[in-house]
Amino acid sequence: MLINKGRTDMGKILLYITLLLQASLLNAQNDLVFYHLGDATPQSMQMNAAFFPASKFYVSLPGLSGIHVAANNGFSFSDLFVKVPGQDSVEIDGDRFLKKLKSRDFLNVTSNISIFQFGISTKVGNFSVFVNERISGGLTYPKKTLSFLWNGNGNLIGETFAEDDVRVKFNYFREFGVGYAREFQLAGRPLKAGLRVKMLQGLVNAESDKDFGFSISTQDDQFYLDLTTKNPEFRTAGIEADKASYFINNGNKGIGFDLGAIYDLNENIKVSVAVNDLGTIKWKDEVKNYTVTNNSITFKGIDFEDADGFSEAIADTLKAKFNDETNTGAYSSGLSPRTFVGGSYTMDKNIFSATISNYFLAGNAQTAIGLGYTRIFGVIKLSGTISKMPQQLPSLSGGFALDLGPFQMYMVMDNLLGYIDMTNAKYADFRMGINLLFGRGKENTDKKKQPKIEIVPIEVETEPAENPSDQ
Repeated sequence: MLINKGRTDMGKILLYITLLLQASLLNAQNDLVFYHLGDATPQSMQMNAAFFPASKFYVSLPGLSGIHVAANNGFSFSDLFVKVPGQDSVEIDGDRFLKKLKSRDFLNVTSNISIFQFGISTKVGNFSVFVNERISGGLTYPKKTLSFLWNGNGNLIGETFAEDDVRVKFNYFREFGVGYAREFQLAGRPLKAGLRVKMLQGLVNAESDKDFGFSISTQDDQFYLDLTTKNPEFRTAGIEADKASYFINNGNKGIGFDLGAIYDLNENIKVSVAVNDLGTIKWKDEVKNYTVTNNSITFKGIDFEDADGFSEAIADTLKAKFNDETNTGAYSSGLSPRTFVGGSYTMDKNIFSATISNYFLAGNAQTAIGLGYTRIFGVIKLSGTISKMPQQLPSLSGGFALDLGPFQMYMVMDNLLGYIDMTNAKYADFRMGINLLFGRGKENTDKKKQPKIEIVPIEVETEPAENPSDQ
């Protein structure tokens, strides 16, 4: 007999584990409102390498200068959990969740913590150095498999379903970088161009290869399962590392690049383009890869009433059926590139912006668009953006950069209305930091000190000349 023609306890258990692990990661890869703040902060160079704050030099406070946490999820907490009637608790509603989930929904998670930043503006260009802790990752939800785990295969007799686009990728690395930006003249108009070169120190990686897919068929006579794979490989590094020295220095090295440019079409209109996180990491230390060598098995099922016994039995069956191999071979993993293409129109202290961003994860491109408005009020720069992200409805984002002498504080929050009820929020983006900027607006101050010469016409009254005939 097969697992069950209807639902199975083990199926529920596996689904619970999968969803809880994924839901626990929900902390949106957007950044459009921060991009619309322009060169207000040193951290803006993470968006466009041509940005540089209006100062002679800056220092970012370790651990406080840049904290960024973001996630974009295909479902909300309330899509997965429902309140138990008459109790102060919740439970998983698999039917509700599966109705809300789309076939290509995904989860993205990013985090960036600035360890150190320093920059200086000179006559030959702007120079910067920086150290950041970076996390980026994501996965696509295998909806058909999750439905199978929840509902069993009772409605799939004699049918086959395939999961061909299962992607998993997670990177945790440290970057040490230097940046250079300079202004040139192109067709008589200013062009700012920037480059950042980053040495990458890989710490933890887990990713599936392009063959990480499978199909499941239910035999219509015996109710047996035929599971077919494509000899998938799952690569990991640093997962089992337990030495502190590994997280300080190891053999997982790589290089990355950020490119950016801003061009003034005229006095009011600017266009910009940026390409970030081009590069790879070669993973050599603490590597453990898993490969399935046989690509087809038949699972005849187990009929156990006890869930624990079922769990143990299914684990033994899978181990016996699959010929999995492990190896420690080195491999290379690419970063997750991000691009920005934007334009802005400035009228007095009002800036109107439009930006398109693409985020590439595991070979899939995810596009976000945003329309923004930015205004300068003395020492504070405010920005708001209406953005449309993948798998989300349009949302409102806001941010500010406050300058008090050399002290600067900034904060950006995406999906502002989502914070009213976090149980219904599918994504969030939070960024804040503190910087010290010196020599800001010195040229403007000097100009103010220069005396102004104003030419005022003077009217001189004269007596009419005497007529000689009157004499």
